[in-house]
Amino acid sequence: MRDLGIFRNRLLAAMGFAAAVESGCAMDVPVSVTLDGTDHSDSVLSEVLDAVAEVSDVVASDPDAPTCQNGPATAKWHCYTADQLKYAAENKGMGGNDTGPKDADAVAYTYTGVLPPDGCPAPAAIEYCCQDLVGPGTVQGGSCCYWDCTSCICGRPLTIAGAARSAATSERGDWQADFGVIASTAHAAALAAAWRADALDEHASVASFQRFGLELLACGAPPELVAAASHATIDEIAHARLCFGIAMLLDGRSVGPGALDCTGLQIRGDLAVAAVAAVREGCVGETLAAAQVGAAARLVQNAKVAEALARIAEDEARHAELAWQFVAWACEEGGETVRAAVAAAFAEALAAQPSVDAREAELRGVPDAIRAAWGRLPQGEARRLSRAVLAEVVAPCAARLARG
Repeated sequence: MRDLGIFRNRLLAAMGFAAAVESGCAMDVPVSVTLDGTDHSDSVLSEVLDAVAEVSDVVASDPDAPTCQNGPATAKWHCYTADQLKYAAENKGMGGNDTGPKDADAVAYTYTGVLPPDGCPAPAAIEYCCQDLVGPGTVQGGSCCYWDCTSCICGRPLTIAGAARSAATSERGDWQADFGVIASTAHAAALAAAWRADALDEHASVASFQRFGLELLACGAPPELVAAASHATIDEIAHARLCFGIAMLLDGRSVGPGALDCTGLQIRGDLAVAAVAAVREGCVGETLAAAQVGAAARLVQNAKVAEALARIAEDEARHAELAWQFVAWACEEGGETVRAAVAAAFAEALAAQPSVDAREAELRGVPDAIRAAWGRLPQGEARRLSRAVLAEVVAPCAARLARG
């Protein structure tokens, strides 16, 4: 997405606001953020929060919450059951294994540490994606509660019982796109680990979109939205193969996804609940992903990899359009109840200001120039772009949607 204004108008048009865009009426929120220069997004986001607050009572920050270094100004209080904690600690796809194997293809191991009501695991043992838990957990009944400074959105994850899931890796040769002869580059192992982790997330997104399709049916959505969800499922299979292929190009290993544990997966048939999930996963997550991957594609030195990333970026942009379309339809169909829930979800997402690469742990120590050459935005650029997308794309679209 070279021009964020074009992307914003594309999403507004997908929601049926094309006439308002053309007449100049859609931009109720002034935009002053640029990628290179002074960052004024705080004032822009503040105005958007005011806009959505007109429709929904936004929950105030807890005065006891610790201050976050990145992401929201203060942390949020999240609680997890013993079963959720054990699953997170035992599965590499969750980002756990703080005391277990560290290599990218570590299989699940048996967690034998403390669980509620006896105590809480250390935050590092259960963090997933780029979650940032602050301080030790606190036992509350049969759960452990943590302050969460989550400062990134991980695209469209497969969430079950409030936690993201993905498969472990498996030695197999049928999930890799062919990018040719193995490349020779410094930090190949770290780069391959990052792309393989992305591939597992894309693989999990296949299940996430399949669930979304069922939710559309359960909510009585129009056929064109159901069809688009089916096409998106196929896109995600291609994305997973491309990411596994890039990893193989870097380190030569034939690795694909293992079995994906979908135990406990539930269809969100309530229109408000489904719309809120679409806000987080699609309107925010995939909008950010489209812009980030598109920007990364322009930095890649390998022509085939650049072409693959450009395809993923365009697909993610269409997936973002689908999410915004569904949320707009849900607001019309569900009225004020759904509109209020959607506005609150946007307010929370905008306040969080996601900005951190989910793969920073894998890429720590890799120079920016090498990251960029292999499709990974340098941290500073990723942060600036995320804030710009929130201010110039997500915020105005959310404000326009909130004002109906």
